[in-house]
Amino acid sequence: MIRWARALAVYSAKPRDFERGTRLYPLLFLDVVYAAISRAGVGCVLDVGAHRGEFAIGLRRAGYSGPIVSFEPNPSLPEPLHLRASRDAAWRVYNYGLGSADGEGTLHRPRSTSFASMRDSLPYGRERFGADTVPSDAVSIRVRRLDGIFAETVDSWPLVVREAPVLLKIDAQGSDLDIFAGSAGILPRVAVVVMEFSLIPLYAGVPPFAEALRQVEEAGYHLAGLVPVAHDNVTGAVVEFDGCLVRGSSQQRSPDGDRPSNTHNQRVRAARR
Repeated sequence: MIRWARALAVYSAKPRDFERGTRLYPLLFLDVVYAAISRAGVGCVLDVGAHRGEFAIGLRRAGYSGPIVSFEPNPSLPEPLHLRASRDAAWRVYNYGLGSADGEGTLHRPRSTSFASMRDSLPYGRERFGADTVPSDAVSIRVRRLDGIFAETVDSWPLVVREAPVLLKIDAQGSDLDIFAGSAGILPRVAVVVMEFSLIPLYAGVPPFAEALRQVEEAGYHLAGLVPVAHDNVTGAVVEFDGCLVRGSSQQRSPDGDRPSNTHNQRVRAARR
């Protein structure tokens, strides 16, 4: 109730422009994500592109208490991220970059860490968000396929129940589909996908929204929720969406046709015994 009251206060104080509603969208979206977690019986959340842990903290506030495994490659961020995770026994952090193949990559780091990316920024992004998107330096990072490190980072953790469904959240500033491709080997375990989609790309090589959505849908997922993240300052057109996708209903149900009997909290309690 407190989080909704604060969000409503900020919403009411904002001018009536295209971005006013974005003050409430994160709360509405987290409720959609939490509902998907509950329905699918998710036993672990994979938080790829953790930044400072905003998504993980939001899920905790929404009611999720199960294991969270965060991945954040920016070496200037692990300290605050690790500090937040250190206060939560069911939250781990790894400083990997993820992609479609193992190797080395270059992370371009602008003034705002929110726009750090392995891809080059486009003129529109610099026009819309200003100097925050202009890289000030670059750093070499190690890149891994998620399905190649899943066993050591996720399934080896006692809190994670083997074969339990997982949620895969990806927010990688243009590299989302590369990371999704590098997760192919674990997709049978992934019941819910949370991903950012671009209608007006901010980074080079990012496919348009319809093509990106098609690729994820072809892997067996269907939209459960879609909320705007940012709008064009002049026209009000949506720049980016956050999407929540779930596997087809036949794969979310048990053999007798019922919903999964164990929720994520039940799975965690069983693992702790």
